[in-house]
Amino acid sequence: MGYEVLIRNGQVVDPTSSAPPRLTDVAIEGGKICALARPGHLSANGARVIEADGLYVLPGMIDPHVHVTDRVAGSMRGGFKLTSLGAIHGGPTTFFDFTIPLESHALVKAIESQQAEAKGVVFSDFCLHAGIPPMGTEDLWQIQEAIAKGFPSFKAFMLTSRGRPEIDDGLLLAVMSACAQNGGLPGVHAENGRLISYFSQRLLKEGKSGIRYFAASRPNICEAEAIQRALALARAADSALYVYHVSSAEGAGLIRKARQEGLPIYGETCPHYLLFTDEVYSGQLGILLNRVPPIRSQRDQDALWEALADGTFSCVGTDDVATTLARKQQPPSGPDFTDLPGGMPQIETRLALLHSEGVVKGRITLNRMVYLLSTGPARVFGLYPQKGTIAVGSDADLVIFDPSLEKTITANQLHCGADYTVYEGWKVK
Repeated sequence: MGYEVLIRNGQVVDPTSSAPPRLTDVAIEGGKICALARPGHLSANGARVIEADGLYVLPGMIDPHVHVTDRVAGSMRGGFKLTSLGAIHGGPTTFFDFTIPLESHALVKAIESQQAEAKGVVFSDFCLHAGIPPMGTEDLWQIQEAIAKGFPSFKAFMLTSRGRPEIDDGLLLAVMSACAQNGGLPGVHAENGRLISYFSQRLLKEGKSGIRYFAASRPNICEAEAIQRALALARAADSALYVYHVSSAEGAGLIRKARQEGLPIYGETCPHYLLFTDEVYSGQLGILLNRVPPIRSQRDQDALWEALADGTFSCVGTDDVATTLARKQQPPSGPDFTDLPGGMPQIETRLALLHSEGVVKGRITLNRMVYLLSTGPARVFGLYPQKGTIAVGSDADLVIFDPSLEKTITANQLHCGADYTVYEGWKVK
């Protein structure tokens, strides 16, 4: 039997077990995996042959948290074209963008607009999380409509953020109930905006402004309280819940406890929380690492790595935004840390960094890394087993990865349209 592509002698990683990689030949036909066999058992027969001796063969990575275009804070560079180009150079073959509807009846309209924006320019597969517009409970038909059109995941902001509307507890409970009834998955940016306002104003009254006080303006309690509240609402609605960019030990602990109770709660953290501490805000990189929630202490970082290893978290997203260096360094409209430009590029560096800082350093296993970067997102967001696994019938979205190749990350290597990286000079395998 002939195949279009045959990958020979690669080490296929099983992300759902602790088994070591196994030598396997992978045959591809029509964009699908059509055969798996021990080396030498599949005939090349005119196929394009890729020799993968000594290399890992991984299911295509999935980044569940990417901002291709920020319509509130201003246009990013490159849009879908360069974001997807950066993705396929860094391992993700699928990514999730977000819609940000700012009008009450614009939920599905925003989805259609972003689909049109990507048409004809995107290099990889992509999906969309639907943002919750500023609406009333009488507008919940939009949730059902989006799910019926094939967009079952949603994001709600539990605080006002750069023009994005805050969702109050009543509407959030209603959205969760609508998702539970129609097969949707609600997700939250979990921070308490009123607490952030309190801590920010207190610091400013003390004359403490600037990026060095950014983490102190949004301490752990702001995230922990919001996660606890979201979990309470999810229990009341009998709903699943996805928590984006968890940054604190307390937040990870709350998600762990909910999962131990058997609840369908899914958590995500991001590379910057795993690889930096809040000390960075006292140095030159501080302004570039302005994120919400902020980067936290060594204690928090250690807890996040533990949550990756023990199954508390299901995914590692990037919260990628292909900002420019000039935009990050522009002065804020006010005299303090409350209006500093956010975002930074990460989609192209996630796999290499998690392998080097996680697997090579013994913080997580190779199998666990692949689960967090591919299988976990596929399962949480309904793409499995079409994606997130190497199996007959699955999409042939594959990454061939050299675990011995040493490289140094530099901005001029990136393809995503950003002109800087906070990982400049990092050595990775």
